[in-house]
Amino acid sequence: KKSLAKKICFGSKNLKDLEKIISKNEIPLKGEFNFLNILAAVSAVKIFEIPEETIKQAIKSFKPLPHRLEFVGKYRGIEFYNDSLATVLQATIRAIEAMGNKIETLIFGGQDIEGLDFAPVGQNILKSKIKTLILFPDTDKKIAREIKKIQQCQVLPKLIKIFFVSSMREAIKTAYENTAKEKICLLAPGTPSFNLFRNYKERGNLFKKH
Repeated sequence: KKSLAKKICFGSKNLKDLEKIISKNEIPLKGEFNFLNILAAVSAVKIFEIPEETIKQAIKSFKPLPHRLEFVGKYRGIEFYNDSLATVLQATIRAIEAMGNKIETLIFGGQDIEGLDFAPVGQNILKSKIKTLILFPDTDKKIAREIKKIQQCQVLPKLIKIFFVSSMREAIKTAYENTAKEKICLLAPGTPSFNLFRNYKERGNLFKKH
């Protein structure tokens, strides 16, 4: 048992080892944090000498859980991703990083919670390829102020369109009007939204419905 535990603890942490088995494009999950989780699982099962082809097929056929960087579909040429479970700001940052350069529109914000610091996620947004920010209340104005504050400190401020909406229907309508074809619209609120929705599941399901 000690030998087995030692092998697991000292399993590979190099993502290049994962790509020897399966390319990132074939993995249904997005984001480096998910790739690292898969790598850990692969390191564990390889101890039991499971064939790499079996491991590859298991990864390719894995179905992500709803509301967790869930690919909703491609409509009017726009790719929609539902990360409604991103109810903390760090999760929004990870979601933006996972989407890469194709992300153009972010649906963000919700219930205001004392002590929330929007500076890190604001910096992340302005460093990304996001061009359109669609904001829910009650944090909408606070987020917009933080974005403008960061822009004032930039030598060449990045231009970003900011919209305030009060329903998911309005958010999706705005996304269609301001997202280019072949780009991504991501729902990653970063906060709970009990002021507008019953829970993250209702929020995500309405995103998928509209």
